[in-house]
Amino acid sequence: MTGLNTKWTRNAAENPTLEVPLGSVVQIVLENDDPVPHQFAISDFDVRSEILNQWDRLTAMFTADEAGRFTYV
Repeated sequence: MTGLNTKWTRNAAENPTLEVPLGSVVQIVLENDDPVPHQFAISDFDVRSEILNQWDRLTAMFTADEAGRFTYV
């Protein structure tokens, strides 16, 4: 996903819904193409990225060991 302004995008979709099978190891590649710093988090899975400055890239990983709908920011 790419950080732009106040949103994350994936394949031109803004803040897309990410669907993964229960028990999957999830890898989300984050890129910041914006001069504004961005950070990514899914608190239900204790996922928090470091601050990404422009052109930074990192991979957030977690196991989807709970079923349901979860919010990322």
